[in-house]
Amino acid sequence: MLDLEKVIVVTGFVEVGPCGSSRTRWEMEAHGKFTIEGCIEMAWMIGYIKHFDGRLKDGALYIGWVDSKTGEPVDDKDIRGHYEKDILTHAGVRLIEPELFRDYDPKKKAFNQEIELLHDLEPFEVAEVEEEKFKYEHGDKCDIWADEGGQWFVKFKKGSRILVPKAFKFNRLIGSQIPTGWSVGRYGIPADIIAQTDRMSLWALASAAEALNMSGITDPYELYQHMHPSEVGSSIGSGMGSMESLSQMFKDRRDEKEVQNDILQETFINTTAGWINLLLLSSSGPIKIPVGACATALQSMEIACDTLLSGKAKVMLAGGFDDLSEEGSYEFANMKATSNSETEFAVGLTRPDDLYPHLVQLAFRHTQISQWLANEQHQLQEEIEYHNTRGETVDEEYFACRVADIEQEVARQEKDALATYGMLQGTDPRMRPSIGLLPSGVSLPTTLEYSPSTEQVLAPMLVFLIIFGGSAAWQLAGLFQSVESGIIPGNRNADNVDANFKKYTYLVFPSKMIHTDGIRTGVMSFFGFGQVVSTCLIINARDLLGTCLIVNARDLLGALEPDEQDDDQ
Repeated sequence: MLDLEKVIVVTGFVEVGPCGSSRTRWEMEAHGKFTIEGCIEMAWMIGYIKHFDGRLKDGALYIGWVDSKTGEPVDDKDIRGHYEKDILTHAGVRLIEPELFRDYDPKKKAFNQEIELLHDLEPFEVAEVEEEKFKYEHGDKCDIWADEGGQWFVKFKKGSRILVPKAFKFNRLIGSQIPTGWSVGRYGIPADIIAQTDRMSLWALASAAEALNMSGITDPYELYQHMHPSEVGSSIGSGMGSMESLSQMFKDRRDEKEVQNDILQETFINTTAGWINLLLLSSSGPIKIPVGACATALQSMEIACDTLLSGKAKVMLAGGFDDLSEEGSYEFANMKATSNSETEFAVGLTRPDDLYPHLVQLAFRHTQISQWLANEQHQLQEEIEYHNTRGETVDEEYFACRVADIEQEVARQEKDALATYGMLQGTDPRMRPSIGLLPSGVSLPTTLEYSPSTEQVLAPMLVFLIIFGGSAAWQLAGLFQSVESGIIPGNRNADNVDANFKKYTYLVFPSKMIHTDGIRTGVMSFFGFGQVVSTCLIINARDLLGTCLIVNARDLLGALEPDEQDDDQ
């Protein structure tokens, strides 16, 4: 039925992302929270805990987790209680943390403006090697001299041009960021390699090593016991490349900050695959680097499959990577390709640790309803007591009807409150529909749009904000996990699904997790800037093996002796 030599097998998949690894990201995606195991992995990854094997401060032998700061032992069951709040604060899509982006703070985005002096400035002291540079640029509008002590001074005169820093509050405040404290050094990468390598390459290197580990390969050289080094290749690509190194090369070099001499090579998109090959694989197989914007990772998969099917390689590393940066954030905003954070806040989307405005409104409405109910009950009780004091017979049927009417009115008011502030089709124009379904750990909604002219679903790029080169890889990893587990994770951010989709009965946008009895196949398509499109189909391994094991009954009986055929008919 199938030629297994033509079947491409994914043996392991890993990611480094805002929610940590592919395992911890799946926990948040499918269940909306970390398990104890997930908390342990995240706490280790961020650096809150470390493994210890030896004697504690009191001299006792101990093997297990200890707090990284205090060195005190921490039991597995206590890790969630100790660290989960901090983990959630510094992981996932969240407000930009300047320490992760070279001190870039969107609330104070800096620019330089050139101005011309209208009068001479006071002289200032410079190094001897610098004074000629000022004179060379400004000419007769700049005086330089040395005093009797050999100290050099520069004086800008009227007409000189200087750059003056300024800043404004940028409205893109949310970003997809690696967990604060994540360090590739915990994965065993030496400090000298970390110092000279762009962080994107380090993330990819850690992912590649763990992907091999997940495939059962603890030593990459084990591959060469079964194939030639020329049969192991890579198609790991990127949309923009190493943004931190690009910023250092263009910005820091111009500002004369300390920058490594070989920074140029770190900006090349293919350098990442080169580092992986140099430090991990030492192969000589094909290296084919795609650049396909948001569809890069899926293009990488396609290239890897084509390379394997063509016989040019037997093993390929595939995937995509990109980094959030000040420059990318600003330019995507200029293209109107990202969401205005201040606008989102205004319609009810707030920081994960704050109460959503809709919840405040809903709580206030519940208080009003409770007060109304208490007042009605009090009035009803007073009426009954009035009849009793006058010796009149209480009409039980009448009061039973009154009680039923009050209960019905309370139910109506509760339903209206939920419809206004909490449900998918909220009627309050100040509130984003279904904002109540957003989990506290997610800070940016993913929207689905509908194009009536083409009848196509326009897939969002904002599952984890702008991931660019790695976005398809994360979603493909999620598809692997969904097919493997039989769980369809609901999109808790599906708040603006177009009503036109209702007529397509086979198209479902679940907002809650769906447990199935098994998923046989999964398919995904991805679009990127520049009209880049890729599609991938995956098949559950159980169904593939089941197909291979189908045997014709006649062939089976033909292999048996005549007396056995009668017994096994």
